[in-house]
Amino acid sequence: MNERYQYPRVCSLLGVTKTPLLSAQALYYLGVSEERKGVNGKSFNFTTEEIPAPHALDPIVAEKLWHTSLEMGGLQGDTNTMSI
Repeated sequence: MNERYQYPRVCSLLGVTKTPLLSAQALYYLGVSEERKGVNGKSFNFTTEEIPAPHALDPIVAEKLWHTSLEMGGLQGDTNTMSI
């Protein structure tokens, strides 16, 4: 198994992962709280603002992920540009 994916597996075995309920509560808070009103373009680990890892900001990696996601999802459309 690739070492890169050991961390989530170990966390799961140790029971230190967050539950779906905690994840949903964090998303709800970030979406509707007055403290986060007008906050855009930031990255969060649950409700804590964090600086993303360098590869998360790489536009080439983002483009590759976009195309892979379209392919895996069987989606059609303009695959030359990323758009939401």
